[in-house]
Amino acid sequence: MNRSVRLALIGVGIVAGLASVPARSAWRDRLKPFTPRGVPARESYTVDMPGTPTQRTEAVPLGDRTVTAYLHVGEDRKGAYAVAAYTLPRDLREAGEEVLDALARTSIEAAQPPRSASPIRDEGLAGLPGRAYDFEATFQGRRVQGRIQFVIKEDVVFVLEALGAPLDASRVARFFGSFRPR
Repeated sequence: MNRSVRLALIGVGIVAGLASVPARSAWRDRLKPFTPRGVPARESYTVDMPGTPTQRTEAVPLGDRTVTAYLHVGEDRKGAYAVAAYTLPRDLREAGEEVLDALARTSIEAAQPPRSASPIRDEGLAGLPGRAYDFEATFQGRRVQGRIQFVIKEDVVFVLEALGAPLDASRVARFFGSFRPR
């Protein structure tokens, strides 16, 4: 399996996981610092999220193997915020920013429900290289707005997503601006 196909599979699995998380967290409208527990140290981070974030793992297939992604979601009445993190397989680690390009393209192409997306931007976070785009979609019968950002630190990819109807610009700025990988 070639590199671009494997990268596409990573993007499909992670973004599909972000869109399918059930609403189970407490309804609190305040963003507060969150650091996940029980994840590999290299995939850890701190970010401001609402409520009590839920955690789950996603097994993302890559040909004859899988990558384990750790997904954390915080929700309240104003929106949902998610961060996924995973370590790239050894043979993809040299791809660097090519990984970000492939993930962003694939997440737009494979999104369910389909998305109307802005052009992909070269936009980093916390001093790290990244790609971002904004989108609109119909989700559970409601028109929602969102922003997704892919960031890479060495061989770890972080996928951040904000979703709302509509998005609160100040909360989105705080969520993305507060992200700090460990």
